[in-house]
Amino acid sequence: MAKLFDFETEMDQELQRISNKEQILGKTLMQPFAANNSGSRKNMFCIQVEHSLPLLHSEVPFIQTGYENSFGDYSSSIIKAKSDYEVLGKVTKFSTRENHHYYLLIRDTNTNELGVIERVSYNHITETYGYLYNNSAIDILKIGDTIQQDDIIRESEAFDEYGNRCDGVNLLTTYVAMEKNMEDGIVISESACKKLGSPLIKRVTVIFNDNDFPLNIHGSNEYYKAFPEIGEGIESGILCCIRRDNTDEALYTQSWDNLQRIMTSDEKITVEGDKIIDINIFTNNPETLKERSSYEQLLKYYNEKRRFLEDFTSMVQTCMNQYGTSRMSEDLQKLYFTSLKELDEKKYLRDNKVYTGTIVEFIVLENNYPHIGDKLSNRYGGKGVISEIRPDELMARTETGEIVDLYFNQATCINRLNDGQLKEQSLSMISKRIINFLNTNTLTADESLGIILDFIGFVSKTQEGELRDLIEIMDDIEKEFFVNAIKNDPSIYLSIKPMTESVSLDDLNAIYQTFPWIDQYELYSPLQDSNGNYRYIKSMRKATCGYLYIYRLKQYAEEKFSVTNLSATNLRNENTRSKANKNYRATHQNTPIRFGDMESGDLSHLGMETFVEALLIYSLSPIARNEMEDLWTSDPFNINIQLGPDCKNRSVEILNTYFKQIGLQLIFEKHEKKITFPIQFAPYVEIEKKDRSVISFVETGEQIDPEKYVKTIDEIKELDKRRLIKFAPIRYKDDEWIKRE
Repeated sequence: MAKLFDFETEMDQELQRISNKEQILGKTLMQPFAANNSGSRKNMFCIQVEHSLPLLHSEVPFIQTGYENSFGDYSSSIIKAKSDYEVLGKVTKFSTRENHHYYLLIRDTNTNELGVIERVSYNHITETYGYLYNNSAIDILKIGDTIQQDDIIRESEAFDEYGNRCDGVNLLTTYVAMEKNMEDGIVISESACKKLGSPLIKRVTVIFNDNDFPLNIHGSNEYYKAFPEIGEGIESGILCCIRRDNTDEALYTQSWDNLQRIMTSDEKITVEGDKIIDINIFTNNPETLKERSSYEQLLKYYNEKRRFLEDFTSMVQTCMNQYGTSRMSEDLQKLYFTSLKELDEKKYLRDNKVYTGTIVEFIVLENNYPHIGDKLSNRYGGKGVISEIRPDELMARTETGEIVDLYFNQATCINRLNDGQLKEQSLSMISKRIINFLNTNTLTADESLGIILDFIGFVSKTQEGELRDLIEIMDDIEKEFFVNAIKNDPSIYLSIKPMTESVSLDDLNAIYQTFPWIDQYELYSPLQDSNGNYRYIKSMRKATCGYLYIYRLKQYAEEKFSVTNLSATNLRNENTRSKANKNYRATHQNTPIRFGDMESGDLSHLGMETFVEALLIYSLSPIARNEMEDLWTSDPFNINIQLGPDCKNRSVEILNTYFKQIGLQLIFEKHEKKITFPIQFAPYVEIEKKDRSVISFVETGEQIDPEKYVKTIDEIKELDKRRLIKFAPIRYKDDEWIKRE
């Protein structure tokens, strides 16, 4: 007989296996006050933290859970030594910039295996996403130095000098209701915008065919320079320009002066970026680079690559002979044998085919700062879109003179069960008030530490106990130094376990009762007078102003920009999207995009005539596009364009082609529209001329109270004219019918 499932017993057994509540969490271990947030908001946070952009100057959160570094230790951006190594040699990729990009040849002192460490400043992941490396550990190594196992070789710049994981920044936030932050809108200051800057890594591939000429747009009469050098910026967003060789026009287009001037027919490679951080060159025709003066710069980088390949392979062979080993790490094998093939001028492949010409791959770094339309989020699933970036002087100020960095809508927490953000803001505001109290009152180090310990005791008994143990072993000088360090910080750093130490409203109330001098801030908002000058006006009520830890998400507005300026179609007579923009061939796309509900709604405010015109231009019906001629040549006030029975939709035709293979067909039947009304009308209304106050329905004979309705024929006419009465044609008794038009 089957044993019945005892749910209560099974749950008791599982609870015995769990020693603390934190073991039931996953990535939400990085979310403070997890016990106060709903499951859906936890899921949103877990997704958003993966979609966060690395920042140029990220910060450690003032309020953390203590598990952030545990997740950071598993980051693939941290490269650690797998064994004990000795540095044998160094080869630079660019001789003019020795410490920019180089390779270290190392030997495992335990296995005598040779390996390689690449010193590179970036890691490109996909599209424009990637991150920068902190190479301070590898940059101090010299030939003969040793590397211990588990030593950090390099790591992402998302870690501070102490190894703390940093994903966002702390922004001084308040909740207000205003036009610009309705729904999901977020208003930020210019200072906050600079804090949220991110590095974008762009891989730009440029193909120089044998009949192409790179223009000398970055050079001079002395040096032919087709593109910026390593470490240089990109002027006017133009990386390089290519001109096709035309024998008939060669005397004009290939003159020295015209090679420095961009013409309409030239192909421009455009990219927004701050500097070039890497260049790779691949050519199957090296002799062509030596024949033309316009390839002078390409030849320079080709020679640099040959020099690197020769030096690197020679160094590896020398070390193999010196240490009597042929064992290589996987990375070294790949690099070494690839280098030998390139030295032997083995042909490069593109799309599995040997190509002619030269391919140059540029790695461009852009320090990208948020724009209107970019997305931000806190750690509680509170995603929003930047609706305005205001100058600092137009943001509200606290009574202490601090500028508010960010405005959230005050209704953002209602019905969303993510009030953890309010607790983070409140605790950071209390921390600021305590620091201000310590700086404005004469207190001893022990008195100051007592206030800090009492406050921390309300939010985390674990942190309070560890801090007390630390203070007990300090002398008076160390205590004074420690207190001064806390006073100089904007907020007190708190480590609060997400479940067992989640702060409740009662805890917050107890803090305010213990420290009665803690109060909300008086806010002063800029108000423009009649002369256009701004003055700060005190708010009618006090507000909570505290720090929230803010992420920047990958969905930035610049990436979503799409424009068409031509109406070309592909071979299937459909509107298609061009990949030229993603390949940095043009700022805007050259082919049209399809219209959807969002595009229709955005254009409807221009007027239906403009909207209909746009729909016809981008229609999937060839006949509809041809009907555009009527809009341009016929009477603009008398246009009646109708899609007849011969009009077809190109997408439907393509779909039917696929259906035909499986014996199916999609058929559309056209039916004339019938207009029906939900209200049944009476046939007519009959009115006595002599007694204008009496109205009756002819069919029913029902009398209508003249006081309740209309009294005169003129009033009936007026109501009928305004379509306020739902009757059929009106007639006067003894007169002919008066019909509505």
